[in-house]
Amino acid sequence: MSDTGIGISQEALQIIFEPFRQVENPLTRRYGGVGLGLYITKTLLEILSGTINVESEVGTGSTFRIWIPTGEGTSARHKTLIS
Repeated sequence: MSDTGIGISQEALQIIFEPFRQVENPLTRRYGGVGLGLYITKTLLEILSGTINVESEVGTGSTFRIWIPTGEGTSARHKTLIS
């Protein structure tokens, strides 16, 4: 999934999958949420032996890619569900 939003800095990419962590300062933030969405997504993907990857540039937007093994054949391949 891609967007053309505000983007995420390289420093912030290291914390966005932690529970209750958000990029914005909680005292001045403009966007809602408690910082659990990406943590829950990553945790569920790990249970399914999947992965999540993010590429982002401040001022340009972000692209999140999710892979889940399909279980086809003798070695599970990863299939991109959302890109």
